[in-house]
Amino acid sequence: MNTLDIAASGLQVQSVSLNVTAHNIANVSTENFAPGKALLADVRDGGVVLDDVRYTGQDADIAREFVDMINEQRSFEANAAVVKTDQDMFDSLFSMKV
Repeated sequence: MNTLDIAASGLQVQSVSLNVTAHNIANVSTENFAPGKALLADVRDGGVVLDDVRYTGQDADIAREFVDMINEQRSFEANAAVVKTDQDMFDSLFSMKV
């Protein structure tokens, strides 16, 4: 797997993870709501996949959900930076004069 594929897998799973957290926040005051947690797994050749979404059976904690959301956002941004750096390196290499 190349760096672009690895970063793309990170972007994809963080997007799902952010959606799960947003769903938890939207339903924090819903009676009998069980918040979900996106579980991620490493891929042998690099990257990450969504392993499962588990429902904890615990009450939703708005503070914990916001911390999770910030962590997921930062991870998404880091993977987006890898994609941008990969593109910049490719552009630099492609534009070199021989």
